[in-house]
Amino acid sequence: MILDNLPNKKLVSALKASAALDIELCKDEYLRCFSYKANWAPGIDVASYENGGGDEIVIVIKGDAILIKGFDHESEVSPHAQE
Repeated sequence: MILDNLPNKKLVSALKASAALDIELCKDEYLRCFSYKANWAPGIDVASYENGGGDEIVIVIKGDAILIKGFDHESEVSPHAQE
């Protein structure tokens, strides 16, 4: 799958599938990395990934608009990676 040509519907499907698989494969809720909250607010869905090590992605979906915010704690541009 080429990410620069990824339609919003396929991204949303992949996010929902990741959250569903995480529920099925990991019975301990606190160990799950993926989540998908439909109707987090009226007309807004929120998906997220947190690996427990400080890295996270939050994806906000409203209609055809998608906002993605990510944080990599080991990135050279992270304020936490500076001495």
